[in-house]
Amino acid sequence: MTEKTVNALVGPPPYAVLVKRWNGGEVRIGPILTASTAETMVHWFKIDARGSRPDAQKCVVTVVEFEKRRPHLPLVAAARGAVLAAMEDSAQGMEGPFPNLRDRLCAQHGYAVAQGVMNEVMSLQAAEEAEAETEVRRQVREAREAELRAGVLKVLEAYGTRSAGEALRDIMVLVSDGNERAGASW
Repeated sequence: MTEKTVNALVGPPPYAVLVKRWNGGEVRIGPILTASTAETMVHWFKIDARGSRPDAQKCVVTVVEFEKRRPHLPLVAAARGAVLAAMEDSAQGMEGPFPNLRDRLCAQHGYAVAQGVMNEVMSLQAAEEAEAETEVRRQVREAREAELRAGVLKVLEAYGTRSAGEALRDIMVLVSDGNERAGASW
């Protein structure tokens, strides 16, 4: 069978987008099943590069045939889990070089879909960070309370059976000093 016959039976080989960077590096994205999808991504990257970082403006972006033996960044599904997983990878995450994760999402799914997914992911991350911050504050508060209890016990031990008023005054000083150091209020 000839290559033309094989292509007629199983379709053309998959495509990839090749981004040649100004510094000589390159990145391939694929496999992409249709030439029109690959061309749309190239078009988006070229438009995005014009208004993007200077390193992106110097890139050359083309459609090439997918080559299994070469490393490729995968296409990214417009789904929270896929985006979160890709964000963890420094080579393709938000801080990665052009085209980063946001660039690829926009090229694959369009701006509105990409922005919707990114907003969802960023909201989720902000909620997780707020929850973690709340947990840290709880731990700090509990440690401060334990420190104050220990201080109160020391004051009570020092006064023994002496004046309850004197002990209470010293305890209040201890508590107010602890709050001033911690920036807390009762």
